[in-house]
Amino acid sequence: MSDVNFADMPELTGADDAPSNPRQKALLDLFISEYLIDFDAVDAAQRCGFQREFAIQYSKQFMDSPYVKRRVKELQLMKVDESQDAEFNKARIKSALIREAHYMGPGSSQSARVAALAQLAKLYGMEAPKKTEATVTHRGGVMAVPGIASMDEWEAAAESSQRDLVSDARK
Repeated sequence: MSDVNFADMPELTGADDAPSNPRQKALLDLFISEYLIDFDAVDAAQRCGFQREFAIQYSKQFMDSPYVKRRVKELQLMKVDESQDAEFNKARIKSALIREAHYMGPGSSQSARVAALAQLAKLYGMEAPKKTEATVTHRGGVMAVPGIASMDEWEAAAESSQRDLVSDARK
């Protein structure tokens, strides 16, 4: 559907029924299915074959259509197989993270890329192992706090170190 004939474009008049022209209905249904992938109307219109300038214009027009609004709502409420839905959402999330991790365009940020890459690393089991050893040392009234896996372990180590500091101060 990469060649869009603008003479066949739907005139969205606000009627709640689907367009009577089968090509117009097919285009709106394609737009709806593309929109439900990432909920980005402009990208959905581009995937339907519109160039960016036209995609912006028609995506607004399509999203204002009662037919599109109704169908999107119906499809979102539709019961689906949970395992297929979970797999689809995992793939969609991975795709979004990959896109964010490599996006350098307008509005991008280094912190968003790093966060996306960190999440991808976690998904693929590539994160650094967490430290579990609790070694708290104190030197001259200053307590060094190591990276410890759980808050409870840290609190126990800190209390012990605090007792040692108080004991040393009394000597």
